[in-house]
Amino acid sequence: TTNMPHMWKEFAQNWMTDSVLAGPEWENPKYRDAHSERVAKAFAEFIGQFTADEFANEAQRHHLAAAPLNTIGEFVECEQLRTREWLQEIEHPVIGRYKAPGFPMRLSLTPMRVHRPAPLLGQHQNEILAELEKVLPRVSKNPANEGEARGPMLAGLRMADLTQQYAGPLGTTLLAYYGMEVVKIETAVVPSKERESAAHADMNRAKLGCTINLRHADGKELFKQLVARSDVVVDNFSSGVLERLGFSFDALQQINPRIVQAVMPGWGLTGPLKSWVAWGWQLLAYTGIMRLWGYPDSPMESRCKIAWPDRVGAVTMTLGVLAAIEYQQRTGQGQFIEAGMLEAQGAMMGPAILDYTVNGNEWDALGYQEILGEPYAPYGVYPCRGDDAWIIIACAGDEEWQSMVRLIGKSASSSWADDEKFATKSGRKGQRDELDRNLSQWTAKLSPRQAFRLLQEAGVAAGIPMSGEELYFDIHLRERGHIVETNGQPWGKMTHHGLPGIPSLSAASAAHPAPWIGAHNDQVFGKFLGLSPE
Repeated sequence: TTNMPHMWKEFAQNWMTDSVLAGPEWENPKYRDAHSERVAKAFAEFIGQFTADEFANEAQRHHLAAAPLNTIGEFVECEQLRTREWLQEIEHPVIGRYKAPGFPMRLSLTPMRVHRPAPLLGQHQNEILAELEKVLPRVSKNPANEGEARGPMLAGLRMADLTQQYAGPLGTTLLAYYGMEVVKIETAVVPSKERESAAHADMNRAKLGCTINLRHADGKELFKQLVARSDVVVDNFSSGVLERLGFSFDALQQINPRIVQAVMPGWGLTGPLKSWVAWGWQLLAYTGIMRLWGYPDSPMESRCKIAWPDRVGAVTMTLGVLAAIEYQQRTGQGQFIEAGMLEAQGAMMGPAILDYTVNGNEWDALGYQEILGEPYAPYGVYPCRGDDAWIIIACAGDEEWQSMVRLIGKSASSSWADDEKFATKSGRKGQRDELDRNLSQWTAKLSPRQAFRLLQEAGVAAGIPMSGEELYFDIHLRERGHIVETNGQPWGKMTHHGLPGIPSLSAASAAHPAPWIGAHNDQVFGKFLGLSPE
């Protein structure tokens, strides 16, 4: 990844032996986008001189984000996971001792544990039924004050938010939606990348903005005062940055024993890769997801480019903070959370990892012939009327298929779908290519929304791969209030997605704008810290 100015200069001007990209015009991202074919050609010729591991190691020595594109097996067997003892061994009564994915995060006082292996069918039924007989039904109390009941669930909690870029801000803004007072700390000395972008405005909604320079003595003192009046501190700096600034977890606890600190290192705080630079794309490759996410004949460069580990890391950190806050509220003790993004992503890959560790099977890209799609036939993405228009269908069972047969038969006097060879799931699986060809001819006559509505009304799971514009105008999202608008400077009016979950007994909102740098300095330093304007 060379999306930061210093990264581009290091790669194109200092490392590459050919000066074809060394001119000042190439430092402009828009210019590079306009000449992307030349950039790709130059990169390919240079990188082609190395093996994947050689290039990744050399790039990291230049402080550039790079990682090899692993298989699942290579990820499971890598030295980083082995050194950190991430994989866990579990004893099961049927398959014996096996290795399973580790946990998505590490909490210092309340670590996650596997208390028992996966149960056999009905194994604990009697135990559960006996326990239920002893449990008295809970009587819910209607809140006396409706206004009080609709207060935000995280009201009264405060976070010092040092996160930048994607994974950190995505997670901390989730907590802000539900009422936590999230103070986003920035400095004008080291401006955030693309602060004026729509992405920044989206990922930092509902926060308060203040300026503190942690490299300056006065800034350190201000930060200490804020920590003393906060419940949580979160950062996603590279490993060791906050410690070198004098704010290790021990130092934070001396200021405030109740403090919860969450860090989000890309590769983890320990291990041979702890100092590696990481963006979501490198983690996508290193865990093997990029290799899985596509079709068998898809060129590797066309595989998934979504920085999914950023989203996984954001939610993982959020869950860790909520768990630690619950423990803090009961005991008065804070704790340290290591929400490493590599392991958080790995923890989401259970089936692929278990198939490797238990059965020795190495997954590769299968498209819609993926293993988890086995219950469905037909199962895939089918063309619709229009340019680049598609419908995804997952037909579960023969009863649903008969619903499709009746639906398809309405548009033709004699329907291919009536053929007995398609009557059973095994038959449809065995004749998959012919089934997909025939079904594609039917869907191609319909728009995606027509196909979606007809299939859903027939009881068959179907979905539309939507663009951002289509999501913006989607009537279902609109009716549910999921499309919200903010108005903040300097961005003006902007439209965003809404809440990920709507609580029934408390208020929450994703419709508050992101703060501009230092927008709430008076409130943070005056009201929260009690400092005078001078």
